[in-house]
Amino acid sequence: AWPEPTLPAPPASVVAGQIVFLPAPRSVMGTADSVYVDRGSNHGLRVGSELEIVEGGRAGVESVRRSAVRTPTRVIGGLVVLATQPESALAVVTHVRRELELGDAVRSPLPDALAGM
Repeated sequence: AWPEPTLPAPPASVVAGQIVFLPAPRSVMGTADSVYVDRGSNHGLRVGSELEIVEGGRAGVESVRRSAVRTPTRVIGGLVVLATQPESALAVVTHVRRELELGDAVRSPLPDALAGM
């Protein structure tokens, strides 16, 4: 018998981690590829958990006022967890704006009210 289908949903708790392993013999990954993240069932992930792939803001100097500024963090892709271990999870890339690399940050999706901030 087939297991009950699992629909994607946010993790049970707030999760922040990073991509730690690319199972395919390549150095970069994209949509429909799988990756491993350094968070697992001990951190609230379960099969079907959704994660955002984020790119941190960049620091710079504003040209007119010569003051330090930082651009906002932006979501560059998404993952859905396929399998978990206590300290890691296997996830499929659902969409991405650029090729993924080891060390790219992942997090729980932000509530809609905060997503535009």
